[in-house]
Amino acid sequence: QEANLANAPDIFWSVFENKIPNSNAKNCFDWIDNHLKDGNGITTPRDLILLANRARDMQSSLNPSESKITGKAIVKAYAQVSAIKLEDLQRIYPETKQLIPLFSTSSVREAYGSLDKSKLVKLLGEEGNQSMVEPKIKILLDSGFLRPENKANPLSSTYFEIPFVYKQALGVKSTGRKT
Repeated sequence: QEANLANAPDIFWSVFENKIPNSNAKNCFDWIDNHLKDGNGITTPRDLILLANRARDMQSSLNPSESKITGKAIVKAYAQVSAIKLEDLQRIYPETKQLIPLFSTSSVREAYGSLDKSKLVKLLGEEGNQSMVEPKIKILLDSGFLRPENKANPLSSTYFEIPFVYKQALGVKSTGRKT
């Protein structure tokens, strides 16, 4: 069958199982979209293809007789994709290479990747130095590494979150919320 916009959902559901284990997502497409979005709310076709290919390979090793790619295979493949995405981000935005390791701390993990602005400023080591902290926050926002609460004026946000797509690679749990 030839793929087109009208039959795309049918094709998707012929390949993927509908549910992700231990997830509140309505279906696996919503889970995939939510977990691949960066801080700018962008999920690229390349990321979807990468996850689909990795999930297919994972499914082959988990249960080759299964006709569809299972939620379990998607979740396992997602761990690989998260690491690749974080590497890509640092390659595309080299300015982030010195900043991202700062987010691999127990305080970030304990807060589930959620930070109020004062914690973010402290983490970046720029307390009391507004002229030095804003460019660092800006690159983290522009690169999609952080999601601001205030999308209209991101630098004025008082709350920031690491998107799901990078949490896995940083060892940050994706459940719960602390600020």
